[in-house]
Amino acid sequence: MSNLTLEPDFAEHPKVFELSDAAFRAHVRGMCWCAKYETDGYVTARIATQLAQGELLEELVRWRLWERDGEDGSVRIRDFLEYNPSREELARERARKKRGVRAGKVPERDAEKARANHETHTSEEKKNLSVTDQIPDPEGSPDNSRSGRARRWRRVPSEWRPTEKHIVLAVSLGVDLAIELEKFRDHEFRDPKSDADAAFRTWLRNAKRFSPRGLELSRTRNSGTELLERVQRMTEEKRALGNGGT
Repeated sequence: MSNLTLEPDFAEHPKVFELSDAAFRAHVRGMCWCAKYETDGYVTARIATQLAQGELLEELVRWRLWERDGEDGSVRIRDFLEYNPSREELARERARKKRGVRAGKVPERDAEKARANHETHTSEEKKNLSVTDQIPDPEGSPDNSRSGRARRWRRVPSEWRPTEKHIVLAVSLGVDLAIELEKFRDHEFRDPKSDADAAFRTWLRNAKRFSPRGLELSRTRNSGTELLERVQRMTEEKRALGNGGT
């Protein structure tokens, strides 16, 4: 079980401030559930149904606080990982503290507390998550190393690359993926990030939202393959410049 992080001005955020009392309560309960079971913002269909149905769910989706994650009714709380550590980060922190205890660097009292919390989390997770409710890999692959979760950063790691899902999203939104990728790589975030994939998805959506008169891409002229090739060329050019042009 982990703690939930909320900014001091959370309740005054424009999207949160406009929520009805019932929707606000459902949103907070959903975030608490994700923090308790360390789901990285993913809410199973069974839990989502208990927290918000019908108009409540539509209200949260309309204010872009929740987004549907599949046809089974599951949802994902947007930007959850922007303010809370991921499941992998929490696991590494527990492992680090455990190694510290073995080396005599952490008081045994704190170690006992950490073990108790871990055992409680494991037992409750097994009870509340059925086999069909297991959290899917957000990219459909066990390899999450390129998502940037290995460490927190303010500028996206140089080894990170956009995925095919980003290409599809850019085409559907009508934004220029190559241009936004270059802006994304050059940008230094005020708050540290941990999930580059999620951060870039938010960046693309904001590019459409805040630039309504920006360049509209044609699905015919710019296919996903052409966009991918353009991104790869930009990456190779940056790598060549970094190596002194050799």
